[in-house]
Amino acid sequence: MPEPRPYPRARLLLPPDMPAENFLSGIPDVVSALLRDTCEMVESESEDRSGTNVPADPRVAAALDGFGEGVAVVVREGEIVWMNDRLANHTPEMLRLFGDACREAIEEFTQH
Repeated sequence: MPEPRPYPRARLLLPPDMPAENFLSGIPDVVSALLRDTCEMVESESEDRSGTNVPADPRVAAALDGFGEGVAVVVREGEIVWMNDRLANHTPEMLRLFGDACREAIEEFTQH
């Protein structure tokens, strides 16, 4: 029997309605393998072992909201799936430009 881990596995909060396999298929294999080995994939709302819905850990959002700058989670297509309050205060046009810039950066990153 393996020894218990001294710390619980990290929880990776997935975008809503995105299965873990879909999320992992969009990133390099070496990164997805690391995430599989080290993280528990959690949808925005998940069920615990008893079948009860458990909301996502609010500490993650609270920590990211605490940054002095705008912070977002952006998927490959440039869609912002989460943003902190500081970024949300920008105009829709600025958010569109931000998403476009992120999409371009993700494309450049995946090419290299």
